[in-house]
Amino acid sequence: MHAFFVAHGPFSKDAKAALTTRAEGRGEYLIPGFQNVEIYNLVIRLLGIDAAKAAKTNGTAEFWDAYLLPDV
Repeated sequence: MHAFFVAHGPFSKDAKAALTTRAEGRGEYLIPGFQNVEIYNLVIRLLGIDAAKAAKTNGTAEFWDAYLLPDV
């Protein structure tokens, strides 16, 4: 079973600016698949919560660095 992640808004604009992969002719930006545990770290960053104060997870702290611009 697989889930899909759809984003819209300021986060997705920054992610689109950082990405180079596009779906063929549909105007959609795609990132490679990732594990669901990475979503928690994204939410923490978007809410501006200090990562040191957030709960420990199996996610990768730097996972979203490739998809977010530095000011996010």
